[in-house]
Amino acid sequence: MDWFSVLDERYDSYKETAIEQRRYLFSDVEKLFDNYNLTKTVIGKSVRGQSLYSLAKGNGDKRILLWSQMHGNEPTATLALLDVFRFLSAKDDSFTELRQTILQNCSLCFFPIVNPDGTDDYTRRNAVDIDLNRDALRKQAPETKALFGLKDTFKPHFAFNLHDQRTFYNIGDTAIPATISFLAPSYEVSRAINAPREQSMKLIASINKKVQQLIPGGVGKYSDEFYPTATGDNFQKEGISTVLIESGPFPNDPERQYVRKLNFLLIIQSLYEIATDTYLSATIEEYKAIPDNGKQFFDVLIKNILIDGYQVDLGINLNEKPTKELGLEYDAKIEDLGDLSYYFGHTVLDCEAQHTPEKPLKVGDSATFTILKDEKAKYKLTNGVLTEL
Repeated sequence: MDWFSVLDERYDSYKETAIEQRRYLFSDVEKLFDNYNLTKTVIGKSVRGQSLYSLAKGNGDKRILLWSQMHGNEPTATLALLDVFRFLSAKDDSFTELRQTILQNCSLCFFPIVNPDGTDDYTRRNAVDIDLNRDALRKQAPETKALFGLKDTFKPHFAFNLHDQRTFYNIGDTAIPATISFLAPSYEVSRAINAPREQSMKLIASINKKVQQLIPGGVGKYSDEFYPTATGDNFQKEGISTVLIESGPFPNDPERQYVRKLNFLLIIQSLYEIATDTYLSATIEEYKAIPDNGKQFFDVLIKNILIDGYQVDLGINLNEKPTKELGLEYDAKIEDLGDLSYYFGHTVLDCEAQHTPEKPLKVGDSATFTILKDEKAKYKLTNGVLTEL
């Protein structure tokens, strides 16, 4: 059976509907853990004293460790893991065989929300401003110590490092946003390929074929530059086949709920392929053929606007900011100005050298201004939101 396609159709049966937005508190997720039929263990405390949890399921020989939200403002995979927990906890249904295949062949260990303090603040770093994904050598942060302690006790064969990526990534040189990006991290500067990294590459190549069914052309490959202090690179260095998954934007999906679904599907597919060794038929060449990520998107691109008599382009990005009401607002700034003809925009306006802003503009300015044509207001940009007048 093509489990991937059938599970895609029936995803709503397993979606955890208690949280359906990007902004939430750690306690909102923590209180759900007891709803699932997984073994919950406290493995440490965050800087602010919040409990760090592992959740385990399965009794197979293949040990797989998955963690999410090392960066507190990257929530998509955490929500997907809640869906995975519901799926693994379900009683007999049409996916019983799939579930049993995974759990009889694999031992699964999850560390959802490595950074609970950053989750509450909706910030990348932890409560003392350490980037947990750059703390793999010193291991100063208690959250990092918990993750590496879990590695040492669980001794995984495979590891999944789950992140979100910004909206400025595209696929190759195309105007297609990078909705999902994969990486088999390097374990040293020359980017050599040893047996564990080869396994990571084959697994990515195999699951990419499935994801392409849903977002054709929307999958990229993250840079494999070696980062000596990064978590995934050091896991790979220790002989653990490591897969980085970065979740990016999808059209008309501001809360990344469709991307959450993609994460759920590709995680279940990955577990199944490890359980059955089916990924081994993929090749390194198929992995290398996945296009590299470009970095050519702006959230808003205003082309051919006249500023002080010069015909320039404006690249504008929207930066997320948490609100006290557990929402998100956007602080839009002019990121670049000049010839941006080789860039793309999620929103694009071509002024055709016939429009001017109401005031002089420069890089770093707020993206709130009126665009004039023949001295009449034609467009209004309000904190990056474009409206035709």
